[in-house]
Amino acid sequence: MNTSSEPPVGKTSNGGEAAPSDETHDRRLSPEQLAAQWAEHCIELLRPMDWPGRMDALMQLHDQLRNDFANFEVFCQVFPIVIAQTIERLGQPPVEDLNQAHIYANSSETSHREAAGDWLKANGQPPA
Repeated sequence: MNTSSEPPVGKTSNGGEAAPSDETHDRRLSPEQLAAQWAEHCIELLRPMDWPGRMDALMQLHDQLRNDFANFEVFCQVFPIVIAQTIERLGQPPVEDLNQAHIYANSSETSHREAAGDWLKANGQPPA
């Protein structure tokens, strides 16, 4: 049941079909909810991959979502949360790889970014 004052997605207030729009997501969802949908959608694909494979897949997802989101500010809120929720679904393993460090560095979670920075510093890599 739609309790929002907005008509259901794809419908006008008089019940007719809405014209196509530039919207790429349900605006009633928070950035965390949008990110959870994407993380859940992608986790089984990412789980069996190594960190270089995950990096490639997440770069592709980044580019696709950047193109799909009409609102750049929403994209900038959502994508780091997708990364954080993906890391959490993978069990938050310690950073042991450059690709993994770059993924962690793009997380919305401070602890992930700190782990990336610590690994990069310990391994003589420039900060992400």
